[in-house]
Amino acid sequence: MEECEIVNSENCILKNTYSGLEKVVTRLERKEQELGHMNEVLTYEKIKINEKVLVLCNELDTLKDLMNKGEEVFSTDLSKLEEDS
Repeated sequence: MEECEIVNSENCILKNTYSGLEKVVTRLERKEQELGHMNEVLTYEKIKINEKVLVLCNELDTLKDLMNKGEEVFSTDLSKLEEDS
């Protein structure tokens, strides 16, 4: 009879441990879903930021081209003025 009580006691301990582990697994699964969603949001935001960076880089290139053309025109005009003087 004593052996049966020991086995029942161990069984109770194992059931409690199992129940606690189930709760931990459930929390971890929920956290995994939350992190997965956050990862999707951050990935989307990164794509949008990369698109903005690309647009800004293109605008910067355009401005550099305009600046270079303006400098060329200025140099040409300055040379003409110097020749006229």
